[in-house]
Amino acid sequence: MLKKKTKLISIRLNFRERKLLEKLAGKTPLSSYIRSQIFSHTDSITKDDKNKLAQILGLLGQSNITTNLRELTSLARSGSLALTPEITSKLEKACNEISEIKSMIMKALRIKEG
Repeated sequence: MLKKKTKLISIRLNFRERKLLEKLAGKTPLSSYIRSQIFSHTDSITKDDKNKLAQILGLLGQSNITTNLRELTSLARSGSLALTPEITSKLEKACNEISEIKSMIMKALRIKEG
């Protein structure tokens, strides 16, 4: 059985660069840390996962949940809807959480918001 040979890459660092790299790596071996930094930015999400995330994002957009929650919050603030400050706060929190979920899905799919 033949083993695949690894290829060596060397880089030159000055003293400060090396110290910074060691500090960032902590207890992780330098080669492992450098490898993780280089390859953590590659597209590791599967096509199936992308499709599922895209479907979730589409459903989230079609549901109008955020719009409905904001409208309820606005009605509560104006006094047209009798809600306690606690419920109003929970509605605002729900709006923010849904917005964050949307942002996270878009980031995973590498879609720019705007």
